[in-house]
Amino acid sequence: MKAWADSLGGIHYPLLSDFWPHGKISETYGVLRPQEGRSERAIFVIDKQGIIRHIDIHDIDLQRTTKSCARCCARSTRTRGA
Repeated sequence: MKAWADSLGGIHYPLLSDFWPHGKISETYGVLRPQEGRSERAIFVIDKQGIIRHIDIHDIDLQRTTKSCARCCARSTRTRGA
């Protein structure tokens, strides 16, 4: 996770990666593919109050660039005060 955070410009807030067989977070957020044992690629930006400020869900075969992810995170925190 640290390497991914660094690739996003060195963000300094908590990141979470959820994977099978655990998958509870993915299931809770509706992105788990239980038959395949994996989730969709999904990014949720959640502010300090627990409010989801940004959601990006895309097919598992598509991977967003780190620049795209960094822009989404920066825009969400800048415009909403997350």
